[in-house]
Amino acid sequence: MSARSPRLVAATFLLELRVDLALNPGLALPPLGQSLYGYPRAQVYLVGKPSSLTLDVDDALAPFHEFFSGVGLSMDPRVEWAGLTLPSTAAAVTILHPTRAKRFRPTNRWITLRFEEAMAALDRVLTCIGFVSGIPNVGALRRTDFPASVLVCVNDQVLERNQQAVLLTEFQVHSFEEWRERLARNDDVFQTAIWLNERLEGVGAPVRLFVEYVQRAQRDLMDGRPDQAVISATTAVETLAAAVLTQIWRAEGNSHALIESRLDAGFRNLLRHHLAPYMASAGIADPGIEDWLAQCYRLRNKIAHEGYAPSQTAAIAAFAETLRLGVAVAEALRSDAHTRELGESIPLRFQTPEEIGRARLTQLIRGS
Repeated sequence: MSARSPRLVAATFLLELRVDLALNPGLALPPLGQSLYGYPRAQVYLVGKPSSLTLDVDDALAPFHEFFSGVGLSMDPRVEWAGLTLPSTAAAVTILHPTRAKRFRPTNRWITLRFEEAMAALDRVLTCIGFVSGIPNVGALRRTDFPASVLVCVNDQVLERNQQAVLLTEFQVHSFEEWRERLARNDDVFQTAIWLNERLEGVGAPVRLFVEYVQRAQRDLMDGRPDQAVISATTAVETLAAAVLTQIWRAEGNSHALIESRLDAGFRNLLRHHLAPYMASAGIADPGIEDWLAQCYRLRNKIAHEGYAPSQTAAIAAFAETLRLGVAVAEALRSDAHTRELGESIPLRFQTPEEIGRARLTQLIRGS
């Protein structure tokens, strides 16, 4: 029995961008990338939206009624409040994909993959526009800047040129409701965050960048930027290693000049020949340094030096190893009286993947 002839399915994502490209009326970009049966694999159309939102002062102040209670506010007559508008740009990005299905039915997984292709194409376009124009807010998009869902048009009759049966559906870009419920159930997160914020201004200041870059890596993963996630995760470990070793060497009475000299050594050397022995002496049998070097640092070097584009799966593994290494470092610091306070400033402990959200993070990113 002969194989069924391939067909093309088009997925068009309709997006509103939070930038004003001053387009009038619109701009159809030349075809991007490869072609399929003579059709461009990716197409981008941009159009200006002159007044997507008008600022309403009363609505803007309403949530802060309690905060401003007892305070008399007067409107500045020099400001034309009604004239403050926020123009934006709308984009239609079409991605073609072959199928041999007699009757095509788009699954969430299929739409997720096409969305990532669409965002890769649109990000490249916006990056080039931002680079050439020099406009700071034009560039690659964060997925969390989009609404929770976007409209999608699916046409499984591209080659037949039949536009009568296009399916209009929606795609769930992101959802954080499962995590947000934890905020509603208890306020431990807020109490801990306030404590951490104060601590990172004092005794925990050396590990502030580690905390910030780990959080940035997690956001990069959610935003479909695996390359940036790996770079952020690597920077987190680089800053952590420098902070920890500096603290250890100061406690040993080493001079500032000697510490600076040691920090100038190669990064692998710092991890393998300085940090690893310290963690072993603290009773950490498997600090995960070699696994991190293999899963994260090697991947970072391929990105930085070869222009390699990692998969989401590889970036997730790199992020997981970064968390694992962070936990091991924190436990080692807490076991030493000279570094206990610094270790307590890293809010990570030995936990299960579910407890640190790694499993849920993987499910969200993979769309499963």
